[in-house]
Order: sequence, then C-alpha cells, then structure tokens
Amino acid sequence: MGKNGGKRPGAGRKPGTLNAETFKRLDLKKRWLARVAKVADKIFDAHLDSALGHFKEVKTPDGGVKVYKTSPNSGDLQWLQEHIWGKANQPLDLTSQGEKITGINYIIPHGDKPQAES
Repeated sequence: MGKNGGKRPGAGRKPGTLNAETFKRLDLKKRWLARVAKVADKIFDAHLDSALGHFKEVKTPDGGVKVYKTSPNSGDLQWLQEHIWGKANQPLDLTSQGEKITGINYIIPHGDKPQAES
C-alpha cells in the first residue's frame, strides 16, 4: 500500500467552513431576501386582502363600473397566523398507530447496569 492512504493530519476542509454548494445557497437566500424586503409591505397587504376578502372595481367597456367581492382565502389566513404566532404543534404518533395505549408492555430497568461476565 502507498503512504497516502487513510487519515492525514491537516487534510480536508477545516471545521466550520462552508462547502461550495452551501455557500451558493446562502448567497441565493441573501439575494432573495434583499429583493423581497423591497416589496414586503405589498406582499403582506396582498396576503391580508386575500385572507380577509376584498372588493375590486373593474371598468366595463361601456364606461360603467362593476364591483366584485373576493371571498376570504383560508390558506392565506393560515399563512398569516403561522408567520405571526408560529405553526401549531403537530401530533406525531410513532408507537400505537392511533390506538389507545392501555398498559406498558416493557419496563426499562432504572439504575441497573449489566455486570460483565467473569
């Protein structure tokens, strides 16, 4: 075998440094946030209008005006609430598959350490 196989001191990326893909993603996120920040109030207003419902005036070809009401959008209301107050806890059942647990099937010993065989 050659001398260059296996772990070598000083080889590899230093702890805490970013790899190229992570650096690209962080750069894209930074640029996206800068763009969105410029129109954030418009985005919030659009979500609020959609969440609550709103009226819209449309001019007709004959010079008249029609008024339409858009219904409240529960998805936008949920989006607003989750961004203001945080997302609600989501229950996750990995053990009983939805069935009620009526007893303990196994008791884990407390403080007992296995003894080494001699």
